[in-house]
Amino acid sequence: MYYFNMFLFKKLPSLFGMTQHELSDLCFGAKHKFIRRISSQETFLFQELVDLCNTLRISLADFITLNPNEPFLDNRYKYVIPENKFKPIVFQPKNIRFVYGPNGLGGNITRVDFAKTMGVSLTTITRWSNAEICSLNLPDMLRICNHYKINIDSFVIDDNKHLEQIEKKKEASELPMRIWQELTEMKQIIEKEREDYRLLKKENEQLKITLKSGLYLGEQSNDYSANTQERKVRKWTVNWDLLQNLRSVLKVTDKEIIKVAGMTNYKYSSRDGDIPVTALVRICNKWQLSTRHFFLRNNGVQPPLYQYSYYRSEDWKTVVFHPEHINDLFGSDALTNLKRPEIAELNGVSEASIKAWRKPDSTMRLSDFIRLCNTLDVTPSCFITDNNRTELSYSMSYTEFLVEENRLLKQRILRMKEKLRKLKDEKNLTDE
Repeated sequence: MYYFNMFLFKKLPSLFGMTQHELSDLCFGAKHKFIRRISSQETFLFQELVDLCNTLRISLADFITLNPNEPFLDNRYKYVIPENKFKPIVFQPKNIRFVYGPNGLGGNITRVDFAKTMGVSLTTITRWSNAEICSLNLPDMLRICNHYKINIDSFVIDDNKHLEQIEKKKEASELPMRIWQELTEMKQIIEKEREDYRLLKKENEQLKITLKSGLYLGEQSNDYSANTQERKVRKWTVNWDLLQNLRSVLKVTDKEIIKVAGMTNYKYSSRDGDIPVTALVRICNKWQLSTRHFFLRNNGVQPPLYQYSYYRSEDWKTVVFHPEHINDLFGSDALTNLKRPEIAELNGVSEASIKAWRKPDSTMRLSDFIRLCNTLDVTPSCFITDNNRTELSYSMSYTEFLVEENRLLKQRILRMKEKLRKLKDEKNLTDE
């Protein structure tokens, strides 16, 4: 017998770090519908539940279960499916017609028999079968499945997670509580093992790429030249849309953003989002947003806006901007083999601007920063330490990975040489 996981439904606001009104407005388009769906499921259309699952990227299998005591896992990442893996769930009202008729899912019942059993009119049955005007609510959907022993996947396509089969597990609800507890514990262990496997697999893939890149990098020159621009590497871009809509994403006022960013006037100073890099880093650290959401390889597609919970990183690690690393761009053994005047000319600025950029209170804005990365073929990671995990909204090509890894490795060598030089000076050591 199918049950609706009301406990999970009630916990959605806290699970996503939102108020009931915020979640209701996001999923139902009105602030008070969420609480109304809790108080009366008769007003809860089944299509609304499917839309909610698609909005939050949660499988329908987490809400429709054979277990009346379905355990609640207080971690949204146990429910939320990454955007690049989530497949939209589709409700097919037209399949209601297959319940009745010869060899129908409900047996050899007529349309009249079906309407009588459900306690509705023939007109209502017609409305249920029409996707444009379907008014089938959640309790009636479950009643159809439970009364006629029809699996929920006869009416819904959800490729994200296996929907339980009512025929195979119709006696599951009769199991002793002790068995349910053991199953719950096993389920939690399996979920953790899957998450560990996913992380290990990701790290393993990165290690393979790193090993290959180590071999490949030794075959070509690391020196900067105009010819390096011929490599098929997408330019860096700033997610300006996210910056311009930070207030609505974070659910805060302009005044709060101004205060955190250390600016006197956000609208004036931002120049449509073009804020100082130091201001962006302060914002990221305050609201635990990885800078990788703001600096992207341009794939020609504007990333959609998500709710705050999507951007917020778990197990936060402080982001640090290193304006002094701009010194790595020019001089002997530099990343680019260019002189400061040449870098200034390439970026259309004065040498004084570059001097101001590399100070602790750097005046460098995001447009300056991204232009510098693109003209000199360096990565934002050369200047920003950000060790927070995040799902990238774009895929990185093998060549792009090589370019970034090459620059970062060369910069680390520069830092090590500088440390050795200082150590020699302090200890009065010679090269011998």
